[in-house]
Amino acid sequence: MKKIVLVTVTALFFTTAAVAQSQTETKKLFLNAELSGLNVNFTPSPFTLDASVGGGYFITNHLALRAQLGLSYVSGTNINFGIGGRYYLGGLFLDALFNGANTGRDNAGKRQLEFGARGALGYAIFLNDHVAFEPAVTLGKRFVKNSDIQAGLNATFSIYF
Repeated sequence: MKKIVLVTVTALFFTTAAVAQSQTETKKLFLNAELSGLNVNFTPSPFTLDASVGGGYFITNHLALRAQLGLSYVSGTNINFGIGGRYYLGGLFLDALFNGANTGRDNAGKRQLEFGARGALGYAIFLNDHVAFEPAVTLGKRFVKNSDIQAGLNATFSIYF
């Protein structure tokens, strides 16, 4: 039984890597919908949940510039946005995103805008030639006082064309 599972996982890995090579070529696009949360913080902080949509354009083989827009729930609803890049190594990908969030109003009634950065390591599991499920592990940091580093999980569905 162990051998069957090992052979199946190995075949899935190489098949996905081969499809990923053709989908990550120059001048191709992708659109995605992402759900992230299950964050683990290194200091006590509230539960967070993010839902976003985005897309990217491959400027060279395996390297895409990308943008994202979404909503997050952190003790209230926030609008977030980001720009960054993604690099594919077969089915594996490295993702970097510089992001911002409108976190509502401060005590003086002024709108607050927070910036941060997030990195992710994930794997693109191609369900067919154009659709992939992309789970990832993330690390993020906001550029505000007393902000902690957050580790989390992402579940993303992407369409490549």
